[in-house]
Amino acid sequence: MTTLTLQPDATDGLDTFVNEASPNSSAGSTDITLSLIGFAALRRRVLVKFDLSSLPAGATIDSAILTLYGLGSGADNTSLAVHRILAASGLWTEAAATWNFQDGVNRWAGDAASDGGTDAGCTQSGTDFSATTMGTALFDNAAGVGTDYVLDVTEFALMVSANYGMLIRNTTGLASATQPGSSDNGTAARRPKLVVEYTETGMARTVDRWTRVYFDGYDISGMTRTVGPCGVVSDEADLTAISDAVKGMLANRSQMNCEFVNGLLDNTATTGLHIVGLTAGDKRTLLIAFGLLAVPAAGDPAFGGQFEQGAYAAVSEAGAMTVNLPFMGWSASAIFNQNYRPFGILVHALGAETAVNTATGVDDNLAATSQGGYMTYHVTAGNGTATLKVQDAATNSDASFADITGVTSGSINCAVVQHGIVAATTLTVRRYLRWQIVFGTATTVTFVIAFTRG
Repeated sequence: MTTLTLQPDATDGLDTFVNEASPNSSAGSTDITLSLIGFAALRRRVLVKFDLSSLPAGATIDSAILTLYGLGSGADNTSLAVHRILAASGLWTEAAATWNFQDGVNRWAGDAASDGGTDAGCTQSGTDFSATTMGTALFDNAAGVGTDYVLDVTEFALMVSANYGMLIRNTTGLASATQPGSSDNGTAARRPKLVVEYTETGMARTVDRWTRVYFDGYDISGMTRTVGPCGVVSDEADLTAISDAVKGMLANRSQMNCEFVNGLLDNTATTGLHIVGLTAGDKRTLLIAFGLLAVPAAGDPAFGGQFEQGAYAAVSEAGAMTVNLPFMGWSASAIFNQNYRPFGILVHALGAETAVNTATGVDDNLAATSQGGYMTYHVTAGNGTATLKVQDAATNSDASFADITGVTSGSINCAVVQHGIVAATTLTVRRYLRWQIVFGTATTVTFVIAFTRG
């Protein structure tokens, strides 16, 4: 677990308050106090935004605490509530936010009539700010004393993925002002502070136990002993002819490969490794998911693609019969010539789905990428037709996700095993990814999906 502590000064801090009684006035970027009033017609609401860009992508938020400090003045023991600001009111600026406007130009989203009325000033729950309270506490106004607001980690994580700052409101309805210190306060210890504890995705080492191997629509994890090395290699320039037409790629370009799968000789009808891997010289769809000290889950590393199986060999090892399946590199008969990073992420761990996906996705990148990518999928069971897809979004909310053009399995019969890769090689792929399914005649489908960016 890692701790991030933020207590910015006047240069880096973003905080202000809006005032219903003075709707065109901005507290600007110089006021050393923040001010909160809950009384109708006199309301004042505080806006605070911390720079969360140093939190690693995909980090798990373990705790988050906002601390506001008293200045020895103003109302004491007042109840303050913290909410995350929503995108519709996310244009506010420290220098220009007023009761009437977010930034001097754009009205607050909740201001239905755009007239600076009682619904202005970032006051509308569910429109301007999340209806879910992130934290609440009674503010202590004693000079230098901090009041901790323990923030809901689910709400905080949503704010990390789309950071428009926090709204703080006085819930008492009293006419007297509560006055915590701002980031412009001359005493550093009295500025707003945020302490976040997080666990970085991928920090944990892992072992073979948590690896899963999918081969042409079959889960062969229970038969596999070792895999790999999985990675990328490049030809040496002095050994590769300019016009070399043997390989399914340009000369001197990288080549992905999973060199070996070694497993137990299993002759189980249909699903045994001896049955599914017996034919050498075939193109094979492989997906290898690496769980991080746990069963692989969405967001974990994955290696997938279509590789040429070069041979099949039964080998006696320590009294047991095992099978070696060597791979000769990216298949020349694959649907496209790869030139990608060797690893992507697991978008959907193996499991059954019976409904479309309305959940948020996984953070695969700190920003959009412009070289497309490809989906590797395996369907191990189902009862009819369905279509598998990968969707992307700039912000991690259900409404923001849209299909990545071309990254779809098309309608497939999931009553039999299915597998494949689908590429979109020149598209922009946005930061967040998730799986999606469109049901045809199927009502349940068991599948696994990975996505690799270009």
